[in-house]
Amino acid sequence: MSILKPNTMKVNKRPKTILHKRFSPWAWLIFIVLTGILIALNYAGSEGLNPTDDGVVLAQAWRIIQGEIPHIDFISIRPVGSAILHSVHFISPFPLEITARYFVLFQFFIIAFSWVQFFRLKSNFKHNLPISYQLSILLIAWMFGTYNYNLFSWTTIDAVFWTSLGFYFSERAFHIRRSWLMLTFGIFAFSMAALSRQTFFLSFIFGVIWIGWRIYLSKKYKTAIIALLIGLIPFFAYAIMIAANDAGKAFITQMSGRTDFYDTAINTFWLRFKSSEILWVNLGIIAISLFGGIAKTISHKVRAFFSALPSMRIIFILETGLVLYLFYRTITYFAGNQSENYLLPFLAFWILLDMLLLRISIQGNKLKYCVPAWAALFVAWVSAISYGCNTPVFAFGILTTAIIWLYLQKYQDALLLKQNWLRIAFPALALIITIIAIKSQFEVNYRDLGKSQHTHNLSDIHPAYGNITTNEYSYSYFNEIDSLIQVFQTTNERFVFIPDNAIIYPLYRIENPLPLDWAQTGEMPLQELAKPLNPDEPFNKSIQWKIDEGVVFAIQKFNTKTMYEGFTELKNWKYYYFHYITSECDLLFETDFFKVYKKA
Repeated sequence: MSILKPNTMKVNKRPKTILHKRFSPWAWLIFIVLTGILIALNYAGSEGLNPTDDGVVLAQAWRIIQGEIPHIDFISIRPVGSAILHSVHFISPFPLEITARYFVLFQFFIIAFSWVQFFRLKSNFKHNLPISYQLSILLIAWMFGTYNYNLFSWTTIDAVFWTSLGFYFSERAFHIRRSWLMLTFGIFAFSMAALSRQTFFLSFIFGVIWIGWRIYLSKKYKTAIIALLIGLIPFFAYAIMIAANDAGKAFITQMSGRTDFYDTAINTFWLRFKSSEILWVNLGIIAISLFGGIAKTISHKVRAFFSALPSMRIIFILETGLVLYLFYRTITYFAGNQSENYLLPFLAFWILLDMLLLRISIQGNKLKYCVPAWAALFVAWVSAISYGCNTPVFAFGILTTAIIWLYLQKYQDALLLKQNWLRIAFPALALIITIIAIKSQFEVNYRDLGKSQHTHNLSDIHPAYGNITTNEYSYSYFNEIDSLIQVFQTTNERFVFIPDNAIIYPLYRIENPLPLDWAQTGEMPLQELAKPLNPDEPFNKSIQWKIDEGVVFAIQKFNTKTMYEGFTELKNWKYYYFHYITSECDLLFETDFFKVYKKA
């Protein structure tokens, strides 16, 4: 049975060679060994700690564990699927933040593993791809996925994680006997992706349409109904939770409060395309693709003329250059310990798009034969729909997997599988990338200095931090928060730290009396930065209530986003609700980093 023409749900007849049987065990061995090495090197602890968006998901998970109702007891402009997933960290005997970070590392491994498996199942290689190649792709995808960006729990990472599992499980369903079980897992995963971040409802639709088409071809409607009903349980459960708590209006308000789709999903990609460092190559490939597509529709003499040209050789040289350029730019990026989250992910996005256009228009491959690569491109696009992180950085490993796999699939006979030296060179390249990527992650930390410049260990402040090292400024900041917590708890005060510091509440296992853990305008559904203070915004209302209830407000004096460089004054005009606090409360006292207010 051809894998590329899935018109049945019978068992895949491809012979089970030693290569196919051993991929998963070797892949998991790589994960276990490398993770063990990273734990020994204190990989997660060397990331530093910044009190901005790090901890937002964990703070919501802590609220759910305490019995708070999403969208009623606390505000969330995203579904809380991520909070539900990461609540598992609270049963771990290890420090919370460290546990969560290694789980994110595991998620990136699963993302890489799922896409390599997805491509393996959907490929039409004439020869089995050597196991060393497959494992090398896995390692590269894992390192490129992790990148040297943030390693904390985040909704987009969760959504990409679930979507990746969705594609893998759903495709695997067409290659095993118990298809309904894998199909159920696939739909369940797509559902969880949408409940982690609402923009991934697009990937849910993509996945369901694709699965539906496969089911239609196979005529296995009973299997589809069973899988669909069970797989949609997350949606049903979420809907029941909302209905039971009369949270429908709040849910709609919070989910629809941000209208940034055009800017983030279309305009940003257009602007990034125009500023691409391979713009002229992109334009040239688009022109070639259009020309080739038109040429195939005219007379046979014209087709014969173009067939006589060395077009395949030219395309081979062009695509080889693009792939090598991506590796060159990424290796120099890691080796140079740079921090840039836009250029390389978008570069990979355009390269994959270029290869797909050439494959369809010039080489004549039908669209369905490129489903995995189109799926990778689609997921990367959806992952970038965000004001906070408007880049496909979390899908960089997925894009790279698609590029490498597409390239190997196209040119295996011409070059790659006949060159024995590549069987050594490719794994060696993967190992080199792994080493420099890990080294780069140590020195390029999210809103913190690199490991070599860390001077303090946060466990000296409180054991809840675990073995997290950081710079002297952040250490002083967190040390003062610890002192204030002790003061407030001694006097039995209800207190809150604003506008940042979401990580404090789950780490110390304390209550946040406000309905928002990261009190930024972007996290408030009805308050826009360019508009005057909106008294009807739910968070602004809650500030008024908590003032009257006698809550103590500790307002930070400095911008924590750049705290690792030193202390710069916080721009209060960005936080309209400060007006309520400073006008209606008395200043109790002032510390090095906070002004503490309470209504008399």
